[in-house]
Amino acid sequence: MKKIIIITISLAFILLGITGCFDAQNAFIVGSESDIEVFQRDVKLSIKQETLTPTGTTLILENNDDKLLYYNEEYKLEIRKDDKWHNINTEIEFNELIQNLENRQSKEIKLDWQNIYGKLSKGEYRILKKVYFEEQEEDKFYIAAEFVIN
Repeated sequence: MKKIIIITISLAFILLGITGCFDAQNAFIVGSESDIEVFQRDVKLSIKQETLTPTGTTLILENNDDKLLYYNEEYKLEIRKDDKWHNINTEIEFNELIQNLENRQSKEIKLDWQNIYGKLSKGEYRILKKVYFEEQEEDKFYIAAEFVIN
């Protein structure tokens, strides 16, 4: 009987320990200061109102140029520390499929970053996307949308 009680208590502690290991809060490591320059040009990236949560959001990508815009599903998150943007060190693989956005059009892009970055803690963040205009693939540039998790 004592053996069963000891095994049951041990299993309870193991389960509690395993559950704690999967706590998604702060699932990333803050890295070096970012060296990415953000250019808006005629492209805008913003957060759709009332969609921001600690685990994801919906972006609005707007192409206000006369040219076709290209992008893929890749994005990065950075965190602001000491008034500077810092990389978030994670291993991420994205689909390389190129998508386009017609001139003077916008598109909603849903993001769920919980499996990549975990549940974000309080702080200032920005989402970065690399885009380029038709016939200018060598001139890729980053656009960004900043947000705060309270």
